[in-house]
Amino acid sequence: MIELALLLIVSIVCYILYGLLKNVRGCIKYCESIPSSNNSQAISIIKPSKGITDFTRSNFSSWVNQKYDSPIEVIFAFDEGDPGITLVKELNLPNVKIVSDPILEGFSGKMSALYHGVTLASHELLVFSDGDTLASYNTCSQIITQINKTAKIVTCPARYTVAQNIWGRIYASLWNLVEFGVVGPEVVKNGDKVFGTTFTLSKQTLSLLGGLSIFKNYIAEDMAIGQKAKQKGVSIVLGPVIEAPVGVITFPELLAKLSRAALYTKTMRRFRENWRFIAIYSYLFVILSPAFFLGNLLLVLVFCLAVARLVFESYMWYTITQEKRVMYSCFLGDPIFLLTYLVASITRKMKWSGRVYRVFSNGRMERRADD
Repeated sequence: MIELALLLIVSIVCYILYGLLKNVRGCIKYCESIPSSNNSQAISIIKPSKGITDFTRSNFSSWVNQKYDSPIEVIFAFDEGDPGITLVKELNLPNVKIVSDPILEGFSGKMSALYHGVTLASHELLVFSDGDTLASYNTCSQIITQINKTAKIVTCPARYTVAQNIWGRIYASLWNLVEFGVVGPEVVKNGDKVFGTTFTLSKQTLSLLGGLSIFKNYIAEDMAIGQKAKQKGVSIVLGPVIEAPVGVITFPELLAKLSRAALYTKTMRRFRENWRFIAIYSYLFVILSPAFFLGNLLLVLVFCLAVARLVFESYMWYTITQEKRVMYSCFLGDPIFLLTYLVASITRKMKWSGRVYRVFSNGRMERRADD
């Protein structure tokens, strides 16, 4: 009887993981099937950016050098004195504006940068895209295809690639799962989610949602925008895939990123409501069970669940990045994330773009006065 129960548990977990892989494949297939549009319109691309990496030059250039028939302007928004300002000037890119105003009171750094960018935008259609994203040559044209389908908001999932060390792979794998396995399919199904890395809407739609100021201090401003859009009856559709090169991440940087991910899942109440994450971490929950050391059958259960976890992680990584790799890093990343989730849930603190914030239960955050 016990053996049948254990077999049932393994079967259920494998079925859930298989469903997630189907979500990933389906999301990527949908995004990559979006054609380019011949009916373009002028757009303003606003990129909040902080610091520079080995990928910054190509990331910035990719958004300026789009194959696009109508006018494009790219507005780079920086903190005062950011080294990215010098880089943009050195690149001497066409149709570029630079804004480096102080962070507005009560705003997160990113939302303040977007707010300043909007004030400089010359065109009605706005593309908000993080500074560390890389666009293909026809990304804007594909976005317009979706806008022409009467969509009011087009949101683009980010594919985290070029992870050059184990901490980078742990980070990239987690967010790839969230983008393509969880949120992307929900956009297709419910139309109530937005990816914060890149999304497009008009000034009119932004005004209908209440403007950027009402989202000024959310830890997950993208989810807040998605919820408000659903309340207002604003349609959201998926756009093309955006690349997000990761490079090398240090362990402290990983912890900072995981803290934000943990507080995001907690404040949005996704973790305890989402059985898919329970399945992913099932082998750890069995190990943490008080009954784990009472019988060898539980060892067999953990082994089977761990193998399922490894196969899932490795195949998902290949499906998204096209890189063949056995992702043993999941066995290090999983307990780190769960521990980070526990600590962040207690302290409710996180570090984002070099600033320390306290996050409240409603999803809003406040910069610490002693930062």
